[in-house]
Amino acid sequence: MKTSKLIFLFLAYAFVCSLNVQGAGATQWEKAFGGEGYKKHEFSYFDFYYPEKCMAPGGKKAEANGPFYSEEEKVERLKIDLRNAEEEKLDIEAQIAWLEDTDEKEMKIAKEKLAAATEEVKRLKEAVALLDPNFAAKEGIDVSKLNAEKGQEAKKPVKKGKELHEEETYKYYNFEELNENLENIYRDATERLNCYDMINYSVSHAKIYFVTNPKMFASLKGKDRLTPAKNVYTDRKARSVLVFVSPNISKRLLESVGYGVASMVLEEHLALSNPKGELCDAFKVGFAALCSGLGDCVEPNKIVESKYLLENKLLLPSELFLPSKLEDPERRLYFTRQSKAVVSYIYNASKDKFISYVKTVSGGNSGFRNSFQNLYVSKVWANNYDDFCNDLSFRVFFPLTKEATDPEAYAEWNKAIAEEDANFSGGTEKDKKLKPRKRIHWRNGHKYITYEER
Repeated sequence: MKTSKLIFLFLAYAFVCSLNVQGAGATQWEKAFGGEGYKKHEFSYFDFYYPEKCMAPGGKKAEANGPFYSEEEKVERLKIDLRNAEEEKLDIEAQIAWLEDTDEKEMKIAKEKLAAATEEVKRLKEAVALLDPNFAAKEGIDVSKLNAEKGQEAKKPVKKGKELHEEETYKYYNFEELNENLENIYRDATERLNCYDMINYSVSHAKIYFVTNPKMFASLKGKDRLTPAKNVYTDRKARSVLVFVSPNISKRLLESVGYGVASMVLEEHLALSNPKGELCDAFKVGFAALCSGLGDCVEPNKIVESKYLLENKLLLPSELFLPSKLEDPERRLYFTRQSKAVVSYIYNASKDKFISYVKTVSGGNSGFRNSFQNLYVSKVWANNYDDFCNDLSFRVFFPLTKEATDPEAYAEWNKAIAEEDANFSGGTEKDKKLKPRKRIHWRNGHKYITYEER
């Protein structure tokens, strides 16, 4: 029995994977949103495609003259809920079958979801059985025993589960406000790259497809890549963005969609101005995060966030500029915030140099050491790639850390930066004797000062 079940789950998983391979692109997205129940709304720069209705948390209050359903209608509604719950349970079982080699944390979460889904299936079966004798007989449910148990449970306080109700997608996710903010992100991205004339969304709109069904998103999403927004996929050639939306991640909807828009602008600019070029991942992620304001990792069902970074967990330059897949959301969060800080610092040091760098860069991650020489970072530090990497933690990443939340520590850091810059006044000749570099570290509220020879 177990073997046949695993075979079934494998076939189901393979079917979803085949859909994913075939469905990864704007052509398939457009087809999926062309059916009944989907709507389109055009703005100045973006066209939104979305399901007319979506599920929102909370029970909807019944109107005074609202409908009163018959027993037959009530049973039918419960049976629909039961089918949905059984499908969800099957999906979770499929996930668990493929999570055996992953970390314990993900397995624990999946098993907790399975337990909740199993309990929901049981509850709905019992609810249908109490109203439909034929269903009770088919499922082998003793109605008299169930009634007796329900009578006992009625005496106990009842814990209410999460209630859901149907809403208009356009209103629930406030597309009017979302569009206005996305336009600002688009303008910021094109202004930073000085490419508005080349990439004018007012002439050819970008299309944004909003998916509210997890199964539909799984079948339509594209190839995974290094990104903090796992709920967003882009098709640059078609100026299209696919985004999964749900109440669980709605508070980062703007930032995640904005991230997709900004990354698409950057990709299109590279394709037009530097078709053979390639930016390193840190610059691609950092630029899109800077324009969109995204600093957390958005998964399709949750948001991984943090108030600050821990100094001992910061990615080393070797990890930042030659990153692995970074499957762990926390590592991707660190990668995103550190990359964002690097791009922000370099852009602010010289906008013109940054723009010209994007137009000439090549080599991607492996070529960053060589392409770095075409960037302007500072007159007082980072005269070469090694100095740049060695000073990143002190110069750029300290404000991201927990230590920087201490006003005294932040003031000391600012003072140390000012002192170091003053020591470089008048030039940075290689033969100039430099004073030792002062380093300030904070551990458990205590300040430690060290000096590094240069």
